[in-house]
Amino acid sequence: MQRRVIGYARVNVCSEAILERQISRLQGAGVSEIISDIKSGTSKERIGLNHLIALIQSDQVEEVVVTNVDRLTRSLILLEQILDICRAKGVSIRVLEQNLSNVRFSQLSARNASFRQKVVQFFKNLKNTLLRFAESWL
Repeated sequence: MQRRVIGYARVNVCSEAILERQISRLQGAGVSEIISDIKSGTSKERIGLNHLIALIQSDQVEEVVVTNVDRLTRSLILLEQILDICRAKGVSIRVLEQNLSNVRFSQLSARNASFRQKVVQFFKNLKNTLLRFAESWL
């Protein structure tokens, strides 16, 4: 069975326009098979994500493409679990917004560390942005 490239899109509310933008962006990046969810990024109970993970674990996926890291998950713990599964199966992850691409976890650990640093930095920036936004409302 040939491994394939799969895109993943997620919105946390039923917003067809936002979901369609993500899907269009994934298609523009050459992704033809896209799995999507309408659920919170912190939830593990996502049918689409669970299906994607099952495909990865059954060696059917070569690369996962997302528009933004937070579309995959907003939980660092869950992100770590997903990265571990991808690493174990040699699956690369391409993140369009953060310009992270061709990250194959079977490659050198220095490369993995670089990807992890970028992901952690993204979440730190997201947290700081949210804190600044919250402070502006006080």
